[in-house]
Amino acid sequence: IAIVEMHSGDHASAVSDAERSIALAQSVNSPVASRAYNNLGAFLWELGEVARSRQCFEDAVRVGREFGDVVNSRFSAAVLIGFDFAEGRWDEALEAIDELVRSGEAGEPHYWEGRRRVERGFIRLARGDHDGALTDARRGVELNAKATDPQSVAATLALAIDLSVELGLGAEAKALASELLSRVTDAELAARVMYIPGFVAVADALELQGEARAIVERAPEHNRLRAALLAILDGDLVAAADEYAALDMLESEALRLNRRWADA
Repeated sequence: IAIVEMHSGDHASAVSDAERSIALAQSVNSPVASRAYNNLGAFLWELGEVARSRQCFEDAVRVGREFGDVVNSRFSAAVLIGFDFAEGRWDEALEAIDELVRSGEAGEPHYWEGRRRVERGFIRLARGDHDGALTDARRGVELNAKATDPQSVAATLALAIDLSVELGLGAEAKALASELLSRVTDAELAARVMYIPGFVAVADALELQGEARAIVERAPEHNRLRAALLAILDGDLVAAADEYAALDMLESEALRLNRRWADA
């Protein structure tokens, strides 16, 4: 029920019902609590409630491990890598991504491997490994090629667009942006703006600022990232940085804002 409510835009009911499902699972000592924490974490992330979201995913991993729920604990652990990347804990993120990639290469692919590879590409580029960053960007996109879930498509392609710009591959970035806009509807992207800051940040450089603004303006006004993205589109990087700070997030985003400020 909570998932249907979230997708239909009834966010308050979705969060409330997800919280009740956790309480019910805990009351009967059920392993379902791990999945319930994961669902609530995903809802809170999409609403921009970053700190609460992270805590839910940490609880999902903890409960999953307590009950031997390997599937849900592994899934939530892979989600937490994204928080480490975004918050600047790059050594921890890199170690976990390397392990995730090794598992995928050994025959245990993961839903989030494409996005995590692109994140590793950013880390490699920041540390001077241009070729490694390019390899990760392209492999991440390749892994995502057959995905149909808007969340996975948006999360991977939006970040790959940003990384391609950073790598100086403007034409490739524009092609990825066209792919993103063709594979995921504006409404689906507006409901998932937490996954597309990378695209929004480089929309002006790709001459897609109008398309990006139309998406962000459709996002729910109570989404806490909406104001930051609109500030970026307005060219007000000071306001954008303030909004990011209010979200308890995202060191890597702050670094990119600072870099673009220097280039402005």
